[in-house]
Amino acid sequence: ATEASKACLEWGFREAGLDTIIGRVARANSVSIRVLEKVGMRYWKQEACAGIQDALIYRIGRDERLSARP
Repeated sequence: ATEASKACLEWGFREAGLDTIIGRVARANSVSIRVLEKVGMRYWKQEACAGIQDALIYRIGRDERLSARP
């Protein structure tokens, strides 16, 4: 999951030209939360979305991702 997430971030920034990418996860899904954090995403807010009342929203900006690379 971590490698797939990294690839999606790279595609979003490079190919789609996105400036910010968000990730949504149910608060109870600790494994998915860890994946978002491992790829550099940071907690942003809690907000109901897509039928999940306790969804956590994570995000990462292009500059954050590029500055985190070696």
